[in-house]
Amino acid sequence: MELGFCCPVCGGTLERREHAAVCGNGHSFDIARQGYLHLLPPNKMHSKLPGDSREMVEARRRFLEAGYYRPFRDKLCELAKRYAGGGATPQRELEEDKPGSRNPEETSGLFQTEAGAGIGERAFSSHSAEAGVKILDAGCGEGYYTEAVRKALGTAEVYGFDISKLAMKAAAGKYKEIGFAVASSFAIPVPDGFCGCLINVFAPMAEEEFRRVVRPGGVMILAVPGERHLYGMKEILYQEPYENEHRETEYSGFSFVSRTAVREEIWVPDAGTAMDLFAMTPYYWKTGVDGGKRLRETRGFSTEIAFDFLVYRRTER
Repeated sequence: MELGFCCPVCGGTLERREHAAVCGNGHSFDIARQGYLHLLPPNKMHSKLPGDSREMVEARRRFLEAGYYRPFRDKLCELAKRYAGGGATPQRELEEDKPGSRNPEETSGLFQTEAGAGIGERAFSSHSAEAGVKILDAGCGEGYYTEAVRKALGTAEVYGFDISKLAMKAAAGKYKEIGFAVASSFAIPVPDGFCGCLINVFAPMAEEEFRRVVRPGGVMILAVPGERHLYGMKEILYQEPYENEHRETEYSGFSFVSRTAVREEIWVPDAGTAMDLFAMTPYYWKTGVDGGKRLRETRGFSTEIAFDFLVYRRTER
């Protein structure tokens, strides 16, 4: 079976053989028990386990699945459907995400403005009869947004990659309809013009590679933090909290289409949730000991959350 990803060494087509993906030149890559491919060559790994640690992956999954960033997820899906197309969402999957479909304890206390196997044929096949546009989630983490977009678009082929092996293990273990791989945004193992829609949520911007892999006429959807994203948490972490810089950025080979702002206020109820959120952010790496101590001692706080979604269209050149 031909796989969507290609050989990171020679660029050749990969085919599945038992528990490995092999190209025509004999380069072979493991397919993990959970179903993801490991396509990050050893000479591109700058540490034994690059990317997010197990603790960070678990913290991200707990926080996201509790629903705090649900407005961002929903807007991303709306934009992906608008600009990338795709089929209708299966009714059963819609029902799973309706308010009240989960345990009330899982959704209470979030928004202050509202109530509370292995690799599959579909996951890596590039020949699905019903397949529409290909979606590629760059730096997809544990797959929360990737899976939401897959559900929203219905018949699209969806792929995601991340430099963290532990993130891919978590993603592939849960979301069996998506093709996942350990890979870098700066050497994406897919052919030129591979996807009609590339998604990047707070992941590194690799302009040249993104231009290469998005086909002409396709779209790139970037999520960037708004000016006051997590300002309430910053007030605890820092003596002098600061707003994020607002940027208008042009990218060669892309034309700007739209900017969509999503703003909400959330209540972070306890120190455990606060530390999960903290572990998802760059502040985790650059905050002093005193700031981290104050956050661990919090009894809850309110904070703004703010994403800006930037949509770009791939030009012919």
